[in-house]
Amino acid sequence: MEKPTERFPDGDIIFSPDKYMPIVQVVGAFPDLPDINQKYKLRIYVTGEMKTEEGNQDVVAYVDVQLTP
Repeated sequence: MEKPTERFPDGDIIFSPDKYMPIVQVVGAFPDLPDINQKYKLRIYVTGEMKTEEGNQDVVAYVDVQLTP
């Protein structure tokens, strides 16, 4: 039930399993931190639809990352 505080970029990005998409292999995050000498916790969400034999199913995942100077 959590919702991200900010979403970048605006709008949806659609990945296609039928096409080679190099962006799927590497994901970068460059947060604009107010003080680079502090520790921060960053939660990255990935949401989407997964095609199954029964139809489309909503899926969500997240990873927590700790940023340290």
